[in-house]
Amino acid sequence: MEFFGLAWTSWRTQEFVDYPLGEETRSEQLRLFLSIESFGDLVEIMSSSADARSLWREHVHSAFVYGSNDPAMLRHIVSKVTKGRANLAEEPNLACEFSVSDRWNEFCGPMSGLTVSAKQAAPVLTGIDTSLRMTRLISNAEGSVFMKMEHEGVPFFLSTANSLVDLDSSITTHQFDLREHFLSAVPIIMYVRWAFPESSCKQLECSACLIIDDPPLKVSYGFLNLRKLSDVALRHNFSASIAFIPWNWSRSTRKVIDLFKQYPKRLSLSVHGCDHTTSEFGTRDKSTLVRKVKKAISRMQSHEEKNGLPYDRIMVFPQGVFSENALQVLKEQNFVAAVNTSVRSTDPEPRKITLASCWDVALMDYGDFPLLTRRYPSEGIENFAFDILLGKPCLVVIHHDFCRDNYAHLTKFIDQLNGLPCTLSWRSLGEVVRRSFRQRTLPSGTIAVEMYGGELRLSNTFSATQNFSIRRRERDSNAVKEVVSDSGIVDWSHADGYITFSLELNPKESALIRITYRETVSPAPEDETALYRLKTAARRHLCEARDNYLQPALNVLGVLR
Repeated sequence: MEFFGLAWTSWRTQEFVDYPLGEETRSEQLRLFLSIESFGDLVEIMSSSADARSLWREHVHSAFVYGSNDPAMLRHIVSKVTKGRANLAEEPNLACEFSVSDRWNEFCGPMSGLTVSAKQAAPVLTGIDTSLRMTRLISNAEGSVFMKMEHEGVPFFLSTANSLVDLDSSITTHQFDLREHFLSAVPIIMYVRWAFPESSCKQLECSACLIIDDPPLKVSYGFLNLRKLSDVALRHNFSASIAFIPWNWSRSTRKVIDLFKQYPKRLSLSVHGCDHTTSEFGTRDKSTLVRKVKKAISRMQSHEEKNGLPYDRIMVFPQGVFSENALQVLKEQNFVAAVNTSVRSTDPEPRKITLASCWDVALMDYGDFPLLTRRYPSEGIENFAFDILLGKPCLVVIHHDFCRDNYAHLTKFIDQLNGLPCTLSWRSLGEVVRRSFRQRTLPSGTIAVEMYGGELRLSNTFSATQNFSIRRRERDSNAVKEVVSDSGIVDWSHADGYITFSLELNPKESALIRITYRETVSPAPEDETALYRLKTAARRHLCEARDNYLQPALNVLGVLR
């Protein structure tokens, strides 16, 4: 519950029944989370206690009931609650395709109508009598595994999965894959999102951006034509950030620069390494990392000064490789965030990354610097939909070869994303990060905001002046140089691992807040040899030759799939 910003109390079944509701709590509507065994005990108590039934009817908003490792117990309680009008399959079904209902978008959110090939199994309800008031929420060909029913007029949501996802468990792959945890994760997230629409911390909107790695700013690169990309982005409603290799800073063409200036809401730049050499941000040497990052910044600033084209100070790691120290250096060099396909560093002994950290808007485990996750389309629309359900931004990554069919695969996938029952706001990568935060309204009316990136864009959409209380995770208060908004320096304080500050905005007013950090590491002396520069240039030109000539030729021959 802490993950969702919710207060909670734990009771045994009888303790709940005996709980003395005082005057201050009589108007409360409780949300219960309980195992099928506890639910069975509660149903049994209610069958003989008018007080228990009254407590249930008057003070319980709804309940989430999860399954059991004891099939006999699950079968017995299902039979009791349904009065024998539904059966439970004798054995758990094999892993298969599950369909999410498309009839209750308010509950299912962006998962509505999706079919997911899950690797989990669960018992299914079958032979359901038509007289049973039940809403099927997740089903397969055999029956239902997640459903809404009622007992004594109060809705309860039953998941037959025998476990709930463990948010303290470690991520052992590059990042979370919904298909591995579908039945233990999706039902409870959908329920919490529905049951606590005002109380839980949430995103107001979902920002999205397509990230295309590597191409220089030339009209054509491999299968990618940037002029056509801009046309496709306008027709299919998406934005694209070119993860630009700083080494290419002096090679951009005027036509493409003008194209980016013409469509600033559709096309933008982020930083993709420095030289894009193998594992260049995998080193643990901080002084070397500082030198690389400063050189990348210098090149991007030279590109901006030469062409008048701004860039987002966000690092997209080449090859997805980074050390923990790399993120610390990016923080001190005032990058807004980093974006990567993997949440695990390449350190010899990488730190434990929990599921809870991976589910957050941004991973903050590495020195309190935000690492946002992105996905390839091959990971399935269901993973993107679940990210949106969690309140994470929707970040898609491709390379030029994904456009080899004249953008057919790309536009099909973008149309799938835009077809989800939620509103995606396509923005530059920088604006995605600035607008990625959680908020909830406190009883006082103040809006509490959880900030992630080094920059935050806030807007007061109300017709009256609004107070915001903002906090950002930061264990080392000495690392912070200052907090700045549009109106100047902002006073801040530090406690319990967070910096906090307040802001007041007039009706319809917006503000950009920026946190800057102190530098503690000096760059290593420049040690690039003529041989290194030659090898780096050769690598870049060979990669471009591969992408511009070899891959298109192989595509014509039908070798690429």
